[in-house]
Amino acid sequence: MSDLTKKAISREAVELVQDNMIVGLGTGTTATIFIHCLSERIKDKNLKIKAVASSKATEKIAKKENIDLLDDLKMINIDLYFDSADEIDSEKNMIKGRGGAFLREKILAFSSKEMIVLVDETKLVPHMGYKSNLPVEIVPFALLSVEKQLNDAGYVGVYRLNDDGSYFLTDNNNVIFDIMTDKNETLTRQDHEIIKQIPSVVETGLFFDIAGRIIVGYENQKVEILN
Repeated sequence: MSDLTKKAISREAVELVQDNMIVGLGTGTTATIFIHCLSERIKDKNLKIKAVASSKATEKIAKKENIDLLDDLKMINIDLYFDSADEIDSEKNMIKGRGGAFLREKILAFSSKEMIVLVDETKLVPHMGYKSNLPVEIVPFALLSVEKQLNDAGYVGVYRLNDDGSYFLTDNNNVIFDIMTDKNETLTRQDHEIIKQIPSVVETGLFFDIAGRIIVGYENQKVEILN
């Protein structure tokens, strides 16, 4: 997704933000542009907005934009949660997690009255797993055992690493196992349930029954809202 497309859908999205709302902020490059656009709207309309960040990275960006952040321990009800997706199908099922914050993103999404999804046309897929690998957040204890259990259940993948070869750690100090997917096979709720049953698995990047309106951007900067 180009920055121009991200800016176009972000400008459309911030129009949904009204005075006195509590807003959830996703993580990633699209979220960064959205936060900038949100800051502009708050200034232009003199809005009183409070926000909750889904990651330390997002919190840092929001503070730089002078957005009033709630302590996550005091967060109760979020009016609108804005985030992108790695892929989304016609039933609004999603895979998220390329940025590594999908556990907190899922918590915020399910704590909100509505999740607004910001994507470009390339993220629209016929089924889950068509393009994106499936991230799984795992407690870093007995990793070889956990990997074997995933393999035995039919899921093959790799642990996400930093450039120096060390494990990528989430804000929760967990590791991520990226399950390799096949575009000819569909990931389902059953896959989510099977994976979640393995001890040490905290969460998967499969999101069901949570997406509200979808704001889709196109290469020509046209924007469409899907209900």
